[in-house]
Amino acid sequence: TVYAEPAELAQAKAINGLRAVFGEKYPDPVRVVSIGMPVLDLTASPESPMWRELSIEFCGGTHVATTGVIQSFAIIAEEAVAKGVRRLTALTGESAAASDKLAHELHDRITHAARIPEEHLPKALLEITQAVDAAAIPLAKKAALRNDLAMLGERVKSALKAAGAVKRDAAVREAKALAASAANANDVVVVGTIDAGDDRQALQAALKTVCDNCPRAAVLLVSIVEPNGGEPGKVSMIAQVPAAIQAKGLKAGDWIRESAAIVGGKGGGKADQAQGGGTDTTKVRDALAHAHKFAAKMAL
Repeated sequence: TVYAEPAELAQAKAINGLRAVFGEKYPDPVRVVSIGMPVLDLTASPESPMWRELSIEFCGGTHVATTGVIQSFAIIAEEAVAKGVRRLTALTGESAAASDKLAHELHDRITHAARIPEEHLPKALLEITQAVDAAAIPLAKKAALRNDLAMLGERVKSALKAAGAVKRDAAVREAKALAASAANANDVVVVGTIDAGDDRQALQAALKTVCDNCPRAAVLLVSIVEPNGGEPGKVSMIAQVPAAIQAKGLKAGDWIRESAAIVGGKGGGKADQAQGGGTDTTKVRDALAHAHKFAAKMAL
């Protein structure tokens, strides 16, 4: 229970002598608020050590007559406002109850997300994380929710790592088949597509595989992600040119730059290796033809 002293008691000299403490100035008479003990009892025995266990405040602000009026209470923010001074922001009553309800709803969303297929988990995790960050909910519950999200994040990392390994293995198998065909034809310019999605490491592994099997060839590989719903398409390119063909005038950076322009993109790099890409997946066939023609003029 919160107790506020009667006005006539506030005028007592024992209280009025404390109108300026901690650098704050209080009105005259001073308002004294106590939680747990009536102010009259406090002033009747001011030296009692029992009072050190209570919350007692000099305040010029607004208070309720009893803590029961407050009903629910939730601290939703804590921040620095000056050196050595911090501010707590809290909700009471219906607003605090609504804040607590929102925290439970977010917890339910996390529980549900933990059961969805892992390929959908990254998107769900991002959406819930944004919702938790923006929510005006009790700080302790927000911290607990973020801990739960961190655990989901570890699952996402593991899933992405496993998916990446599968994608790289598949890309390398395709690259071996492409390299075998090029080696049989004794090609010095190898241009082809690899199903690596938007996994740059998988595409790099495929490039290394082709170059290891065709060390004298200039190699340019392309990976495509088709448009999906509102998401635009993506074309990734990577190239490597051995020193002997560089000497004839073909530079990997120029090769990628010329080819990426066809798919509405750009790229570049060093003479021996470069990468780039674009977004127009409908022009990939044209880009591959141009890439082969551009390289063949110098390599053959």
